[in-house]
Amino acid sequence: MYQQQVIWAFSILGIHQNSSREDAKRAYRNLCKKYHPDTNLEGGDTSREYIYVNQAYEIVNQYFTYMEIYKEQMLLQMQRNASWTLGGRVYGDNAETRKNYEQMQQRKSETGRLRKWEKENEQKEKEQKRMIYEKYKNSRGLPSQRQENFKQKQEMKKEAERIAGIIERLLKEGEFK
Repeated sequence: MYQQQVIWAFSILGIHQNSSREDAKRAYRNLCKKYHPDTNLEGGDTSREYIYVNQAYEIVNQYFTYMEIYKEQMLLQMQRNASWTLGGRVYGDNAETRKNYEQMQQRKSETGRLRKWEKENEQKEKEQKRMIYEKYKNSRGLPSQRQENFKQKQEMKKEAERIAGIIERLLKEGEFK
């Protein structure tokens, strides 16, 4: 009985049984626009068709919800039938699933080693960048340090020029012989 209702509902909405929930919603909205008593352009009494469309959409929506729950339950059942481990032991009598489990464990260990190697390389690169920055900082100094050094050199030049001026004046006056 329920299967006949679902087939009827899909036919009312004009969609295939393999359609998605979005397709059903799109068809429902289009049919509602077409048969709604307030927006009916044809002028006839379409309230019966409108009610059928609403009932069909309710059935299709329930069907999709049921199928989602059914798929989740099937997935859980498949997971229960597969190999499981507890405390390092493999449980399950299927040799193929045991082989798949061992391959999965091997891939996990390989990816773990790869991640560890990537982290080590990342740390080495950071350390190298830090060392390069320290060398650069010590050789040239930071911009603020370069500015201070430039000011100090300018002051030293002025002081040297002042002293040279004093010495020249003293030489001209004849105090140095």
